[in-house]
Amino acid sequence: MAVLKPQILKQNQENQLSQAQQPIQPAIFAVALGVLALDVVGTWLLNGCIFSRFALVAPWLREASTLASGLAMLVAALLAWRAPRWLKPDGVLLVCLGSLVSSTLILFLAAPTGEIVFCAIAMLFNALARAACNLLIACELCALKKPASIMTVCLCGTALGNICCEFLPLPPMGAGILIRGLCMVVIVIACWRQARILLESIAQSEAPTLLNMTEPQAFLKPLNGVLTCSLFFGLAFGFSLALNQSDRVPATTILTGIILAIAAIGFAFSTRAQREDDLFSLAILLVIAGLAFLPWLQNTSPTASNALFSAGGECFRALIWTTAVAIGLRNQLALIPVLSASRAAHAIGVALGAMSGHAVGAGFAISPQETLGFIGAALFIFVAFLWIGFRSFSFSDTINGVHSLSHSPAQQVDGQSASDDALAQRCATIATAHGLTKRETEILAMMAQGRNARFIKDHYVVSVNTVKSHIKHVYLKLDIHSQQELIDLVRSGESSTSSSHAPSSRSI
Repeated sequence: MAVLKPQILKQNQENQLSQAQQPIQPAIFAVALGVLALDVVGTWLLNGCIFSRFALVAPWLREASTLASGLAMLVAALLAWRAPRWLKPDGVLLVCLGSLVSSTLILFLAAPTGEIVFCAIAMLFNALARAACNLLIACELCALKKPASIMTVCLCGTALGNICCEFLPLPPMGAGILIRGLCMVVIVIACWRQARILLESIAQSEAPTLLNMTEPQAFLKPLNGVLTCSLFFGLAFGFSLALNQSDRVPATTILTGIILAIAAIGFAFSTRAQREDDLFSLAILLVIAGLAFLPWLQNTSPTASNALFSAGGECFRALIWTTAVAIGLRNQLALIPVLSASRAAHAIGVALGAMSGHAVGAGFAISPQETLGFIGAALFIFVAFLWIGFRSFSFSDTINGVHSLSHSPAQQVDGQSASDDALAQRCATIATAHGLTKRETEILAMMAQGRNARFIKDHYVVSVNTVKSHIKHVYLKLDIHSQQELIDLVRSGESSTSSSHAPSSRSI
């Protein structure tokens, strides 16, 4: 039974790859476009109808809510990485709708009377509901199947949502709370069909923390450039939200939607292979422009700087959607960890950036010269960070560097043409040639039979870290990078590599 889950996972991924060649149905594009726009409108209603109500008595509420959302996404990332069985579709739906109903009812009853404690509790439920909705939206975006289409619909949906916010009147608080809840319900209904299939497949699969031992190229490293960029751009986005606020309501302008719409059109007709890197460059330029022109625009057209910051932040959010879903199309078990961890880092950045934005906004009225110095320092740090740390970083290469889970253990175990003795002999020959220890030789034989990390851990009754260390050393000594390469090496019988090229024996 332990070997069936990876086989099912591989079959699902092969079906996704074959479907990627099919044309995208307009209905799928329209649904994805609509849910992204509704997500933007829901956030606008939350800022305008709820956080503005507590601007004087609880100005910290929005930042606390943002951090709670980041914590919820972090929990989702950990569950997806270590125990995906907890992400069964019915459970995700129950958490989403239960948290949404609880948040909406508590806010509807407590917000008009200014009950801070109950509103804070409602924000915790809201964080869970938003985290679950993000997972459902990501699953729906997987139906687009092509990174170029995913990027286009993310930019279009975000642009549509921002433009709608400019033309829609801000409703009264009670109505705004109910409308926002309705928006999230529509998102759940629209995404549920696709999400149920994908989440069921993920929940039935082996934990990525174990698969990562034998297939490290199928996952991103826990600390990677995507997370760092998410944190840094979250700072810029949070800065724009706090700048020029009125009663704690972020300043908005239709210029943000126009910039995003132009970007969407440009990328839709682009034929460049590395569109993700182009979108990253656009996001960088918009943020740099916002910082560079802020001192001048603050006196002439204050909302223009907000538009540049906000457009840069939204471009980066579209990039994160694209990156996570594109990786998920290659390995669906990597979808939720990448998306959730990135959104968690982004949320932390937004909260910190908002605090900086409040300080800058107040500083312009008190000490303009010192504030200009702070802005100049922020611009220098932003450019230096990108130039030194991310000059050679590529989102496109990051996506292309993720491999599909390439082997099917059931086929490897049941389809062995050689006898167990012959397999053991080949493994022993390879181990001798490459200086493997006795325990590493035993693990080599097990992996050549298609055994996974969980089986090895249970067989030897050792910790996950011990198994991971042994597998890492086996890969290093054999100069391979995945279990499939190990199986190919053993089955091909090409074990006669000169021992002079083998690494020296190391005991563990």
